[in-house]
Amino acid sequence: MSDFDQLGDLDLPQAQEASEDSKEKFKERLIAAQKALKKLKKDESKKKKQDNHLAKIIAYFLQTKGNADLANLIAALVENNAPSDFVLSLLALVDRQSKEVILLKKERLLLQGSQEAKGDLIPLQEDVFEKINPELKQEINEWFQHIYLIGKEETEKIMETTLDIDLQIDSNLLQLATILLQRFLLKKGHKGKYAVIYEFVQLAFKTIYEKLQVEFVETLKLKEAS
Repeated sequence: MSDFDQLGDLDLPQAQEASEDSKEKFKERLIAAQKALKKLKKDESKKKKQDNHLAKIIAYFLQTKGNADLANLIAALVENNAPSDFVLSLLALVDRQSKEVILLKKERLLLQGSQEAKGDLIPLQEDVFEKINPELKQEINEWFQHIYLIGKEETEKIMETTLDIDLQIDSNLLQLATILLQRFLLKKGHKGKYAVIYEFVQLAFKTIYEKLQVEFVETLKLKEAS
């Protein structure tokens, strides 16, 4: 049995229901996810922990009923060459091992002088989070902080791989983040409508990307001036 068959301790919640797509579309999504899995496997020579873990997650979703849509969304980001660390920062909300990888990376980045955003990066809207306790809100804010911090290291590549031709944030990324946040809330005993959470996630990532772009331009100016 290969390393990719040994899925390890993936703390990922199950989907609530199977995909409603036709069998043909379902098959297409499986094929797309399998291609992304092969792409990650091909990079075994680099022995990158992040890539290996991401491959395990895709394999897990492919083998779990009702999770093919998530495998496809992750695969789409991988196919577009989105940085593995950035994808793992999304998954860290629901997967313990991904969070461990990101926390280690965060520690290294902070030691190198990188800084987190001050205060709450994304204000949590009352109509979405009114019944959530402060500790849960803190977990969500920390999730966005991690995404932002990882994004700072590879801003240029993230912009190249997760913005579409109209410079809008990739819908695959937004859908993935929405489903993960929805499942996180459900696991904590809070139900949330997909459309409402999607709208919040869209605004949140718009804020993060704008902040990353501004800081990236400022960094370039400083380099040019030195």
